[in-house]
Amino acid sequence: MERRYTALRIISLVYRILGGLALILAVVLAVVAVLIPGSITVSSTAIPATSDMLARLLPAVIVLVTGILSGLGLFAVGQMIQLLLDTEENTRRTAHYLNQLVKLQQ
Repeated sequence: MERRYTALRIISLVYRILGGLALILAVVLAVVAVLIPGSITVSSTAIPATSDMLARLLPAVIVLVTGILSGLGLFAVGQMIQLLLDTEENTRRTAHYLNQLVKLQQ
């Protein structure tokens, strides 16, 4: 059977790649936020008495959590598109085999 919906397959792949890149970027930026002080900052008015370690860890945690959620969301969209494409392909294949079975019984 031929594969249909090439554009949706490409879109699914792009979403999954972007999800993976977002996850990798989140981890890299979180490490940078911890290792290089001041690279990513959080407003000091939000945290009145910040220690040096808290000032490094809070942005890293924020970047890591939002990056992971974004990456997983993008990856999930790509997987959902792939799931729908697989469902369509299986339904089409089942219909094809049922038609062959009906022809054999006649």
